[in-house]
Amino acid sequence: MKMRRSSRFPYDDPVIWGGILFPIIFAIASHLPFSYGSLPSPEYLLAAYLGAAVFVEYPIIKEKVFKLHFSYRLTLYTILVASGFINSLTYRYLGMAGVPMFLGVALITLLFGVNIGIFAGLFLGLLTSFITGASFNNFIWFMTVILMSAYLLRNTYSRSTVAKVALYVSFVNLGMYLFITYRLLLPFSLQELFMSFINPFVCSIVVVGLLPYVEVVSRIYSNIGLMELGNLSHPLLKLLSLKAPGTYYHSVVLANLSEAAAEKIGANPVLARICAYYHDIGKVKRPAYFTENQMGENPHEKISPWVSNLILNEHVKYGLELARKHRLPLVIEDIILQHHGTRPKMYFLHKAREKDPEVDESEFAYPGVKPQFKEAGIIMLADSVEAAIKSLRNPKPAKVKEVIKEIVSSIYNEGQLNESGLTLKDLEMIVEAFTVAITSMMHERVEYPKDLNGLREKVVNLPEGQRDTTRSEEGG
Repeated sequence: MKMRRSSRFPYDDPVIWGGILFPIIFAIASHLPFSYGSLPSPEYLLAAYLGAAVFVEYPIIKEKVFKLHFSYRLTLYTILVASGFINSLTYRYLGMAGVPMFLGVALITLLFGVNIGIFAGLFLGLLTSFITGASFNNFIWFMTVILMSAYLLRNTYSRSTVAKVALYVSFVNLGMYLFITYRLLLPFSLQELFMSFINPFVCSIVVVGLLPYVEVVSRIYSNIGLMELGNLSHPLLKLLSLKAPGTYYHSVVLANLSEAAAEKIGANPVLARICAYYHDIGKVKRPAYFTENQMGENPHEKISPWVSNLILNEHVKYGLELARKHRLPLVIEDIILQHHGTRPKMYFLHKAREKDPEVDESEFAYPGVKPQFKEAGIIMLADSVEAAIKSLRNPKPAKVKEVIKEIVSSIYNEGQLNESGLTLKDLEMIVEAFTVAITSMMHERVEYPKDLNGLREKVVNLPEGQRDTTRSEEGG
């Protein structure tokens, strides 16, 4: 199946944007504070094109989300162009100490990850140092700030971390100013000294204030934004808990499994958890048609398997509508579409073949695409595992692991994980993570005595020290 492109932008060809438009737009924007109506020099244009090819286009080739959504590419270009203009403007009026290199690098790293943050930062540093006089010392200063900022902001989950990183970068910025001033025998300026120290602080305030707006407009969320979506009082999650409580509970359990597996294989655990919360939000439309919400009679028994198939497909389509309406991250929209892949609904397929043996399996397949990244693959596996484990009457660890391995092997053999990036080693670790998480959730509790009141009377009459021991034996 052809990979779905969610963007409807009419000119979203990466060759046109990345190879032609972005470099020249960046060059003009960053040259604008010095231009006085003139165009960038041929040398600067060449540097922009070469830098874009090496430090922007090459790294994002390996990032699948840039192929799924043009919004990722457009947001990255917009931040880089804005950062280039601001860097040039501040350099012209405030000098090297006032260049807010931390601003662009921090935004890009928080939204796209440390790999894109470093490479995009190198592009910014190279072009900014070129326009500030092609000074090697300026380039070293920028690179130091860029590398430290991107590295320290990796896996950031709170705004306070951004403030802490800004403090560290402030000392680095201050040190670089003193080093270059001493090395080049430049006149010392107390104003520039203060500006070099306060610069990252001001940038951190702008980053924290600007980040939510960028997330809502682009629908590309940082881990900070994802953590906020994990608040169970979110309107969609509250709606799910009220209309489909069984699905809500299933999603919470699925989130725990997915997070544990993602941590085990080095994927993004926050992304896996939050996407698991929202993966089945489409079930709020017809909750009674899904097993986990049924309290007795199964409405599917009264309708044909073809109608049942349409109803199950509808929860994916309606989930996508809700995700777009509430401007959830694009990656959650992907998970909603991908967590069933193209797997057939075997129960209804068999019922249909009882009436018509010629029914094709594709008629009862989910209307999605196969998982396109590791977190999507994990959620597909966790979804099937969680449903199967519920049917176990005696969930001993050995039996739980056996069932999990069978389900994971079945999905792998179907080819559903071929595009997810999950390796066989990853699958082995996922099985281990699922086994540990499920057995810990389903472990048997100590059976309480029938005459609990009599036991309490005995405990009251015991000496103080023995009462604590008895409480601990009861399980607290």
